[in-house]
Amino acid sequence: MFLSNRLTPVLSLLLAFAILQACTWPGGGEMPASASQVVEPPKSDIPFETKEPETFQADFITAAWGVNSRVRYAREGTDWRVDTFDGEAPRRSIISTDKQIHIDHKAKTYAEAPSGGGPAERPSYVTDLTQTLLNRKDHAKFEKLGADAGLERYRVTIDGSTSPWIVTYDTSIRMVTRQEPESASPGGFAFEMRGFTPNVSDAVFEVPAGYRKVAWQEFAKGR
Repeated sequence: MFLSNRLTPVLSLLLAFAILQACTWPGGGEMPASASQVVEPPKSDIPFETKEPETFQADFITAAWGVNSRVRYAREGTDWRVDTFDGEAPRRSIISTDKQIHIDHKAKTYAEAPSGGGPAERPSYVTDLTQTLLNRKDHAKFEKLGADAGLERYRVTIDGSTSPWIVTYDTSIRMVTRQEPESASPGGFAFEMRGFTPNVSDAVFEVPAGYRKVAWQEFAKGR
């Protein structure tokens, strides 16, 4: 996702996830091949460490080609939850613990996915967003622009590119919280992480009260 070579596949996943009528995955019910990515030692001289916490919750806000999307992600160890939204209203959710529950908030229904009915691991784009710099394979130049209240800003230029990006890094949580092109352009991509909290309540992994359980086959018809 970070800069040119990772932008297209991750952005398409984000936008597709945000506009789908159901919590299915682009191209069908299976995860794309890019989901299982091997984290390789970065070749770039990254001046900071990025580390995703074992437990946290945050909203991922992306903008591209005039389309804004919001995805909420919560993690506690190997358990995770993803929510998509229509404006401020939750639309679809996936809760993955010892089983995987898919939720339709508009219909107030939910179903347990059978084996193979959903991704066994968290969505790949989450890894791209939270660990984006760990997966870099290009040489890049990092120029520190300044720091304020624990937030460091860097200008990043890929080797051979003349279009720098501006990255904001939060030293307190050791995560990149914003990425945007230095010069705005039509269709330009921007990412921001908002509402970060290191605490996740047990209620996050529970189905809302009053929702009706349906068979997976019935739930899947609306996808």
